[in-house]
Amino acid sequence: MIVRVVIIGFAAIVAVLAVFVQLDRQSIMSPELAPLVPAPFAANASAIRSVAALRAGDSAEGLEQARQLVRLRPLPAGSLTTYSIAAAAAGQEDSALAALTAASRRGWREPLSQLASGSAALEQGQHGIAAQRVVALLASEKLRDQALELLSELVGTSEGRAQFAERMSQFGRWQTNALLPAADVVDPDDWAVTVALALEKGADLDCERVKRLEQKYLREGQEAAARILSEQDCPAN
Repeated sequence: MIVRVVIIGFAAIVAVLAVFVQLDRQSIMSPELAPLVPAPFAANASAIRSVAALRAGDSAEGLEQARQLVRLRPLPAGSLTTYSIAAAAAGQEDSALAALTAASRRGWREPLSQLASGSAALEQGQHGIAAQRVVALLASEKLRDQALELLSELVGTSEGRAQFAERMSQFGRWQTNALLPAADVVDPDDWAVTVALALEKGADLDCERVKRLEQKYLREGQEAAARILSEQDCPAN
């Protein structure tokens, strides 16, 4: 009987641990779950918490969450990149540089690092870097929802629109796939202006999708955004 109780208890503990691990994994796609993950299991959640804290202006909490991330995942370059950004925000420049140097030796171009770097760059007014990170995420088709949210913030400024339009005008296949999904997240006028700027710069956008975007705005009563697109010539026409 005692053995059976011990086995049941052990199985219950394992089940709880499995739930925490799964919750941490799910927090990548659902950031709102990050606060629910207990610290010992918050590998992915710590990175998300760090970014959220930095964007909220809480550099101390951002740094603490980044430290937790490094404790749980000391080897991945993304952990070091997140820590570097948090340390820089907290004024610990030596630590930030050391972490970034170590990360660069390991290769850091994975989604969470891109998202963290883009968010931090945007907070610091580095629109060009933020645009690069958003493009990298959209091209990889990873963390798409978070990438589109970051895009929405980026093109909410004139400098951000100019920087992102410049990248839309460069060679790539991601632009076609991102054109319509972005319209569900980004402010209509901001996105219409960005697309128009990209077309003026010679962006090779899918003209049929540009027209569908214009029609979408018309259906939604966004006449100003639709008009901005209607006034543009699509080079592929």
